[in-house]
Amino acid sequence: MSDTTDGECPKDSTAKYVDMNFKVKEHERQRYKLVATLLKMSMVELLRVSFREYVEKKGILPSDPPEKKKKKKQKKMS
Repeated sequence: MSDTTDGECPKDSTAKYVDMNFKVKEHERQRYKLVATLLKMSMVELLRVSFREYVEKKGILPSDPPEKKKKKKQKKMS
């Protein structure tokens, strides 16, 4: 299990991807792919977003923590 509770993969490069194998009806897959295409998302992105929104709406898991902004390094002027 990952170190996050927000439904997203940990940001480190060691995150391991695993297959989720399940069957859906052909017309369900076609509609899912159509929606992903209309939203200009991959099917995996749509799965992640829709899952995260579902669990947030149901109150199953807390919402995503706010993203941390990276500090930009300022160039030193000599």
